[in-house]
Amino acid sequence: SGRNCLIGFTDVAPVKCIFGASDAAKTVVLFGDSHADQWSTPLASLASARGWRLVTVLKASCAVSDIPSYSPRLRRDWPECAEWRARAIEEIRQLQPTMVIVSQYSSGYVRGPWSARGKHAVTHDAWEAGLRRTLSRLRETNASILLLRDSPSPGRNVGTCIARSRWRGLSESNCDTPRIDALDPAISPLERAVATSMGARFGDLSAQFCDDTTCPSMRSGILVYRDANHMTTAFAARQAANLEPMLEPMLEGTLMSQEAPRSSGLPRDSHPRAR
Repeated sequence: SGRNCLIGFTDVAPVKCIFGASDAAKTVVLFGDSHADQWSTPLASLASARGWRLVTVLKASCAVSDIPSYSPRLRRDWPECAEWRARAIEEIRQLQPTMVIVSQYSSGYVRGPWSARGKHAVTHDAWEAGLRRTLSRLRETNASILLLRDSPSPGRNVGTCIARSRWRGLSESNCDTPRIDALDPAISPLERAVATSMGARFGDLSAQFCDDTTCPSMRSGILVYRDANHMTTAFAARQAANLEPMLEPMLEGTLMSQEAPRSSGLPRDSHPRAR
């Protein structure tokens, strides 16, 4: 996606980038930080192929979860993030989307080995409460909500590692990351529980990145990561086929239930088509 779709640190006005069919009956919103931006490549191709509209609302390093905002880059409290988040949610509500996909660098904001935020990182409890507040605001749109599990973070520049390994004649597997070092085991069950309790869907594509023990640096001859925690565009593009079965029942189910009163109160997963 174009770099200007992911707005910078001091910007507060949400930027909506539109992909696929601009006049489509179904609108899917991708909401989040640069880790959400990774999914814009496969989602845009699905939108074009399947005739729906994708709208991205993205801000670098700013959590969708309603947590106290601090910027390690600016080294200060960061009201621009909170203001963007509130304005973005309001604009998403006005779009009346069929579906909202939420994705963020969860472990980067929460205390633990993945965060660079030091004392400004939040506890798991604060993360859970902040995520719940944001999802409840998004639920008021009556859209289906998909919370995507964050992609693994190897913690070092994998592309550089591969280049060095090849230069030295070493195996590329030298740059693989143990799963325990790349995926926070505590955040995923927490986020799944929050999503489930709020009638949202939790989407976990970590099996596309990692097996039970290892997150390889290359898969099917494609470099997985372009740096220490973002996937390459080529690998992201491959994920369209894995995202589609997750999205399809949610997109179908919502269209069917729009004829009926939309506030049935049933979690989306209870829809017969969503199995």
